[in-house]
Amino acid sequence: MNVLSNPLTGRQSRLLSNQDRVVELLATKGFSAVGLREMAASMDVTAAAFYHHFTSKDEYLGFLIEGHYSEFLQAITVSKRPRLCFRAIIEALMDLQGRRQWYFKLAAREADRLGGDCEVVSLRQRINERLLKAFPAKAVRAVPDTMLLTLLEHLLVWTCDARMLEIDRKRIIGRLLLAGAVPAGE
Repeated sequence: MNVLSNPLTGRQSRLLSNQDRVVELLATKGFSAVGLREMAASMDVTAAAFYHHFTSKDEYLGFLIEGHYSEFLQAITVSKRPRLCFRAIIEALMDLQGRRQWYFKLAAREADRLGGDCEVVSLRQRINERLLKAFPAKAVRAVPDTMLLTLLEHLLVWTCDARMLEIDRKRIIGRLLLAGAVPAGE
C-alpha cells in the first residue's frame, strides 16, 4: 500500500480529511459504479493529484479497507485477556461503527474484491482468530476461514439502521453470531 508521508502537503491533507466522503460514496454506489474522477472530486483533489499518491482505484480501495480492518482489530484487542467476552467485542465494534458506519458498509460490500491483497487477508485472518478466542470454548469448533468475521460484519451492517435499542441490537447480534458459530446438532 502507498503510505502518505508526513508532514502532510495540502493535497495529502485533502486526501485524508475528505476520505470519509469517498468511503460513503463507494459504500452507497459500489466500487465498480464510481469512476476515478468522481472519487477524486469527492476528495476535492484532481485525478492527477490522486495518481500522485495511488496507482489505481484498486490500490486506494485496499488502503481504505486495510485501515478499516486495522481499526477493527484494535477495537477487539483492547483487553489483554485471552478470552475477551464476545459481547464486549460486539460492544466495541458497535462503538467503532457509530463513528465509522460507512467503512463497515464498504468493507462488507467490497472486501472480497481484494482477495489477493496479502495485508487485508492477513488482517481478516487475525481478526477471525481473535473472534474465535473470545467465544466460549465449547461453542466454537472449526469455523472455516474468515466465516465468523464475515458473519459479524454483515450482522453489524444489517442491524445498523434498525429501529431498536442498542442493548437489543447487541443481544440480537450476539445470539445470531453464536448460532452461526455453533456446529449444527449441538
